Amino acid sequence: MFEKLDGKSEWLSQTEVVTSLINRIGSLFQQKLNQIFHVLFKKWDLGFLLMGLLLGRAMILNELSPFAIPFFAVMYHLKREKLLFISLAILLGANLTEHNQGALIFAGMLIFFFAQKWLDAKGKTDLSYAPFLVFASIFVPQVLLHLYEQTSQFYDYFMSGVESILGFILTLIFIQAIPILIYHKEQVSLEQEEIIALIILLASVMTGTLGWHVQNLSIEHIASRYFILLFALVGGGSIGASVGVVTGLILSLSNPNAIYQISLLAFSGLLAGLLKQANKLGIAFGLILGTTILSIYLGNQSEIWMSFGESVLAILFFFLTPKSIIKNIAKFIPGTSEFQYHYQEYVAKIRNITSSKIEQYAKMFTQLADSFSEITKSPKIDDAEQLEHFMSRVANTQCQTCFRKNKCWNEEFFKTYKYMTDVMTYIELKGKLGKKDIPADWVKHCVKYDRTTAELNQIYEEYENDLYWKNQLEESRQLVAYQLYGVSQVMKDLAEEIKKEGIELSVQEKQIHQALEQLGLSIRHVNVVNLDEGNVEIEVSQPSCNGRDECTKVIAPLISEVLGENIVVSNKDCWYSNDGTCKMCLQSAKNYEVETGFASVAKGGAWLSGDSFSTIEIGNGKYAVALSDGMGNGERAKVESKATLELLQQLLQSGIDETLAIKTINSVLLLRSQEEIFSTVDLAVIDLFNGFTKFLKVGSTPSFIKRGDEVIMISAYNLPVGIMEDIDIDSVGQDLQPGDLLIMITDGIYDSPNHTVNKELWMKRMIQEIETDIPQEFADLFLEKVIRSLQGEIVDDMTVVVTKIDTYKPEWSTIKIPGLKRIERERMVQ
Repeated sequence: MFEKLDGKSEWLSQTEVVTSLINRIGSLFQQKLNQIFHVLFKKWDLGFLLMGLLLGRAMILNELSPFAIPFFAVMYHLKREKLLFISLAILLGANLTEHNQGALIFAGMLIFFFAQKWLDAKGKTDLSYAPFLVFASIFVPQVLLHLYEQTSQFYDYFMSGVESILGFILTLIFIQAIPILIYHKEQVSLEQEEIIALIILLASVMTGTLGWHVQNLSIEHIASRYFILLFALVGGGSIGASVGVVTGLILSLSNPNAIYQISLLAFSGLLAGLLKQANKLGIAFGLILGTTILSIYLGNQSEIWMSFGESVLAILFFFLTPKSIIKNIAKFIPGTSEFQYHYQEYVAKIRNITSSKIEQYAKMFTQLADSFSEITKSPKIDDAEQLEHFMSRVANTQCQTCFRKNKCWNEEFFKTYKYMTDVMTYIELKGKLGKKDIPADWVKHCVKYDRTTAELNQIYEEYENDLYWKNQLEESRQLVAYQLYGVSQVMKDLAEEIKKEGIELSVQEKQIHQALEQLGLSIRHVNVVNLDEGNVEIEVSQPSCNGRDECTKVIAPLISEVLGENIVVSNKDCWYSNDGTCKMCLQSAKNYEVETGFASVAKGGAWLSGDSFSTIEIGNGKYAVALSDGMGNGERAKVESKATLELLQQLLQSGIDETLAIKTINSVLLLRSQEEIFSTVDLAVIDLFNGFTKFLKVGSTPSFIKRGDEVIMISAYNLPVGIMEDIDIDSVGQDLQPGDLLIMITDGIYDSPNHTVNKELWMKRMIQEIETDIPQEFADLFLEKVIRSLQGEIVDDMTVVVTKIDTYKPEWSTIKIPGLKRIERERMVQ
């Protein structure tokens, strides 16, 4: 027994060795075959020489030869360095036909060559003239031949015109098809016109094998079935049937007796493509089955065996075809794995190019911003160099011709310098000096005191104007620098987003689609944009639910269950769709949600308050509450505060940093008017994922956080925007907790208790006394308490904004389906 086991194990080991040897031999054979293909078809262009030979031999209806000259014309433009060898191949093929079209084809090639050379000399080298030159190159030699023979009839001239028109059309087709074979195009997939043109080109080449046989087996039948096998493997039944129809049509035009080839090749291509899932063996079986069935109906026993032999040879060549050729064809056919991989490579390449370009622009904007920021500020009035400039100008204009010049500027220099400095100080402090305002010491010292004082007045006025416009220019440059920094940051963020290369999410889309249909919903389309945790974005479309709100009540809860996180409907379009489709966008729900209430009253009980507030959805899970108090009261203050918040909202939503946005607003207010226009800005940016809140205060009063019985004050001390060129922006961070109330107020409320010494303590006590936690009720009660404490007197505009942060609670619970598994998220690859 042990001897039998030893013999069996020895036999198994020998079998493994033989199998390994066979696989190694097959791998080496495939490698050598790939090398031979590379040398023959890449280096020597044997493929194009063979095409020229077959197209030179190809004919239609046994008398028309419209393929050779169009091929010669296109190769003149695309492969001019190999044109001589291609021409010889075409002429060789033309002389292998029974009708011997070599002379006419040679004459047509000469006409095209010299006509194109003449156009090249004129600078018209593009391919757009080629179809017309081909038409003339085919038509002229045949007409001259008919005229020379003097025996031709109208039919001969008519067929010459038909052949010329076919040459014109084939030139247009070859212009589309041949570049696909020569150049490695970077497009994702072939256009429909390019696929049809390529099939016609291949069918035309196969026409050149008409009449060639090997042991009574037709070469053209073997070649046509080989190409059907290739395209059926790559594209399935639809592509296989299409190739069969076009190929059969071209072959039947060459041989009218082979009209049945259209149905035979189309049916065989369809069967082969339908068995694509079984790989090469299934496709081969489909071809054998299709050709055999139709051969039984259309031929006798000998023709059946001939058709079977042709199919077997085509299958043999099909199995010997290198995988690289099949992959190169498959990557241009939609639906194949090679196409998906090629598509991902193409998209990644475009994404990298785009992100690198945007990064370059971002660096450029940063450098521009740095150049604007490095501009030095203008000198001040007390600068020693500027003062010397003033004195030297007065000395040159007034003192140069004065008889006391030597005494004032040589003997009494220090006294003159002191008196003139005093006059400049008076002018700087009091403005323009009249005769009565001139200092007495200067009147006694200078005999031209009135002229020198007038000159100093004029110099200082010019200096002030010059200083004003310099400051305006500097502020403009600073504003441009802020804007450039902001644009640079936005572009950097955009480049980082583009760099994130997502993988195909078709599997997850299918899972979500199936889960929704298990509930009885008729889902038309599911598109997963992003599946990152906390940043999910899914688009779903279904027939209109007629107001049943299925997206909120059914779809979002089910997707929440399969993803394991809360999903909400961020946007939906159900009522205005023309095709009866309800489209919705579902996104990750934030961990926190906010509710805001406000109360406001104008000074003296007027209708219009100068205070404004705004709530802003910034994006990326951030929510901003902004409060602004314009200078003064009434309409003008309202306009200023409202404009400030509108500009702030646009800057924040465009992705510009909060601090940079406020600095930009400050520069805009400085430049917009020569008058004093300023506004306070109180900004709170809440992160709805973790509750962290960033407070930015510019000239605003403290804010308060009520957490149960505790009241926390958030304060900062600086000037409002629009007063100084360079402002300090205090930034304070604070973690908010569920149930917290954020109270933001204007100075009309904070400065109202003039009878109290400690305003902060008074405000905290007022906030603690209010028991409600509903934001709108809190705001109304708080403002009422403040006004009652002032005996009903409203001395300034008063506004309070109350924001409550709380944990997000989904409106509908998730839907659990037995046996439904959660979707596995794919990670993003940088």
